[in-house]
Amino acid sequence: MHEDMSSAARLLRLSFHDCFVQGCDASILLEAEGGEAEAPGNAGVGGFEVIGAAKKRVESLCPGVVSCADIVMLAARDAVALVRIGSIQFPNNY
Repeated sequence: MHEDMSSAARLLRLSFHDCFVQGCDASILLEAEGGEAEAPGNAGVGGFEVIGAAKKRVESLCPGVVSCADIVMLAARDAVALVRIGSIQFPNNY
């Protein structure tokens, strides 16, 4: 990840748009015609490449254990902490 404010902001926005409607399920990552990523309200959401790289790395170490939803949330949390703009907490039931 690029340790800059824009990367942290993109990942934070990605996590918000994934979780806002029906909970955190990584559905925004699904590449389907008419899918959530293409919804008008999600225009400009970014950070997909960071999540893809993280998922690839995690899968190489422990395949099938960590969900994409977990990676989205942890990436957003850690990115915000890395750029020292605060911290975010997620409910236990995300």
